[in-house]
Amino acid sequence: METKKVQYTWKVYLVMALLLIPLAIGAYFAFETAIGGTTISFPASKSEEVVGYKMYYEKEGTEITPDSEFKKIGNKTNLNLSIILSSGTYNIGISSYDKDGNESNMNLLRSIVVK
Repeated sequence: METKKVQYTWKVYLVMALLLIPLAIGAYFAFETAIGGTTISFPASKSEEVVGYKMYYEKEGTEITPDSEFKKIGNKTNLNLSIILSSGTYNIGISSYDKDGNESNMNLLRSIVVK
């Protein structure tokens, strides 16, 4: 019985750590618009548990939620949004995930114009 309690506590701490991963990917993003389209970049997670990122997106005016459309972007931290999304203005959310599919909270970008 004590062993199960210790294992449960360990799992709770692991889940809590995974929820804090947005701090590891950083609280900022960089984006720029160029002739070739709109690109965003963000710092890679320092956590060895992270195996990839998801980019959530909604047209401007629609709030991003975990139910929003998304694309798994692998371990890329620089994206040309013009290749992924059609022209328009979007709200973007980036989250990280581990090999078991546990996902961090999203870091949000608002009103990104994709050309």
